[in-house]
Amino acid sequence: MRILFLSGPKSLSKLKTRKGERRIDAFSTSQSHPKRILYWSARKACLMKFIVVLAVGICLLLSSVPAMAEQAADEAAIRKAMEQNFATWNAKDVKSHVALYSEVAVPWEYAGRGDLEGVEKYLTSVFMKQKDAKAKITQEIGIVFVTPDVAIYKAYAERTGMVNGDGKVMPPSKGLGAWILVKKGGVWLFAASFHRPIEE
Repeated sequence: MRILFLSGPKSLSKLKTRKGERRIDAFSTSQSHPKRILYWSARKACLMKFIVVLAVGICLLLSSVPAMAEQAADEAAIRKAMEQNFATWNAKDVKSHVALYSEVAVPWEYAGRGDLEGVEKYLTSVFMKQKDAKAKITQEIGIVFVTPDVAIYKAYAERTGMVNGDGKVMPPSKGLGAWILVKKGGVWLFAASFHRPIEE
């Protein structure tokens, strides 16, 4: 079968075809093949758009993986520092406890004690009095990164075995704590801490 393509003006579309010929008018929109061309063009455009969006998404995901891994490592290091903080306090190990603090540390309970040497002297006297006192974290609230090198650890904590000024053992006390840590030389150190008692 012969196919006759008519690409001229509309007047040419009036030409009669011979027997066995098929006439396709390039100017006619009633033919099916132009619609198929438009359909596949649209499909191709959608596919290209999908590929571009997918490529951008993969690039963003891959670029965020190292940052997520680094933050996870920092969170683990901060939790380890918190464990050491409470462990050294419970063991009444003054030097190891103070070693966890930055040189600019200003924990509220040590306010007015001067530099870390002054804090060490103050803690020595506290530990002599609170020999049986223990502290522990009862529930972690979370870690907030203010900057990549500054973080806030929030948790509920409890102290037991504390004695008052008369030497009498006080009931267990619970509180909400926030510890501010700074990262120096790859090590997370305590810079400040705040505690609010919780009344039950």
